[in-house]
Amino acid sequence: MSARSHSPDDTSGIEARISDHARSFEALMALTPARDYYGSQIADGKDPSEQWNRRKQSKEEKKAAKKAKLDPVNQKSALDVMKERERKRKRELGMDDESIAAQPESKSAKVALDADATANRCKTVAEKRKQKRIEKKEKGAKKREKQAKREAQKVSAEDEPESPEVETGPELEGINVSGLVVGEDSTAPPSPSLSPAFDVATNASSASSNTTVAPADAEPQVVKPTVQHEGVLSPKLQLPDMDPDELKERLRIKIEELRAKRKADGPDGKPARSRQELLEQRRKKEQQRKAAKKEQIHLAKEKEQQLKEQQLRNSPSSIDVFKSKPKANNFAFSRLAFADGTMADANLTTLQEQKKKKGPQDPRTALEAAQKKTQRLAGYDEAKRADIAEKDSWLNAKKRAHGERVRDDTSLLKKALKRKEKQKMKSERQWQEREQAVIKSKEAKQKKREANLQQRKDGKKKGKKGGRPGFEGRFKA
Repeated sequence: MSARSHSPDDTSGIEARISDHARSFEALMALTPARDYYGSQIADGKDPSEQWNRRKQSKEEKKAAKKAKLDPVNQKSALDVMKERERKRKRELGMDDESIAAQPESKSAKVALDADATANRCKTVAEKRKQKRIEKKEKGAKKREKQAKREAQKVSAEDEPESPEVETGPELEGINVSGLVVGEDSTAPPSPSLSPAFDVATNASSASSNTTVAPADAEPQVVKPTVQHEGVLSPKLQLPDMDPDELKERLRIKIEELRAKRKADGPDGKPARSRQELLEQRRKKEQQRKAAKKEQIHLAKEKEQQLKEQQLRNSPSSIDVFKSKPKANNFAFSRLAFADGTMADANLTTLQEQKKKKGPQDPRTALEAAQKKTQRLAGYDEAKRADIAEKDSWLNAKKRAHGERVRDDTSLLKKALKRKEKQKMKSERQWQEREQAVIKSKEAKQKKREANLQQRKDGKKKGKKGGRPGFEGRFKA
């Protein structure tokens, strides 16, 4: 068998077949989704085994992930993932673009197959990003515009002077203010004056407004208070010259009136100096309020009662209402009891038998009573015993008919007494056993405690070390 010789034509044919097969596989990979080829970690870049360790997504994140999943731009094939990994590997190896461009033409031809699709995707992504930036700028502009409007409204609200309510008292009536002139350097219209003693100027955007005083018969001094709040000039008030002590006195009187009106001081006219005094004042006020309310309710009831009586007096059928009625003769007679135990009823027409007290209820006393009765009957003659026995039988039948228990059988009473004695003995025996168990438990606990103490003492003795050799610290006489 002779060896076959391989010519260059055969080598080129093999390379062509390999390239053809590679293109076929790449076409298949381009049609295969990356998730089906590489696994579920392609979707979010995480391994499915780490699912339990992930943070729970919010509703917005879930919605965004669903939109991204359905977006055609984010759909990747197995070929795209393979190429991305290849580029990443080359970057890690430090290969630059020139070395990548110097690769065989067959690989560049393979990359050119999907260049159009990649360019289209990049273009779509760029357009979306541009659109998002434009929307973000528009939102920012709208937000700034709203903020500017709010600030302008706030400034305009601060610029509007509050019209002070001035009480024109007798002190301001005799003042001549005809010589007061206000300069008109301000651009805003002046607010209407509320009193001849005051002249309020508007806010100005400039530093200050000029105020001139023209000569008049009486030239009162003008006080020009200027108060600024955060760069905005407040209205300037031109007040007449008044005595400060008088103003202070008026203010003090007004404060006292307000305190008296809201009852700030206590009942003795002194304010509360501690929390306890304040609570005591509140308690007294609450008591006074309740007493006043109670008195008001009482007065309302009395008034209502008087109205009712007035209506009854005025009505035609009220003639006999207020007349005195004759007193009824009501007599109560006591009941009569006789020696045989019978008793008359309240009407004194029939006799009632006096109710006998019930006998003893426990078996021992009932047995003793039955035995005494038997001994007493034994001393009678035969006829009397028969008569008493017949009466007792009828009486017992009557008691049973009324639901009472008849306990006159000595044999049954003896059995009941014996049963009760056994129950008492059993209970006594159980109590003694319980006491013995408590004593034994105490003794066992004490014995165990002593054993533990002895064991602890023995353990300390065993672990004790002896003294060092020599005579250090030991002196014997």
